[in-house]
Amino acid sequence: VPPAYKARGDVWSLALSPAGDRLAGCWDDRVTVWDAGGAEVREYAGHAAGVRAVAYHPDGTAVASAGLDGRVIVWHPDT
Repeated sequence: VPPAYKARGDVWSLALSPAGDRLAGCWDDRVTVWDAGGAEVREYAGHAAGVRAVAYHPDGTAVASAGLDGRVIVWHPDT
């Protein structure tokens, strides 16, 4: 993770938004979305175990995360 992007643990996966203006990452049981400048836009907690993958929807309106708890959660950063 570039120094401008602050996570509080080991980052397991990163996903760049289709527009290239946001970066989503997962660490521990959390998903964080940053803007292009590294400012945190939103942080999500909802998995009962570590999150290991994140991906943006092709239209950029949602981020999906997959955790070791067997769940996939869809987050909407702009709502």
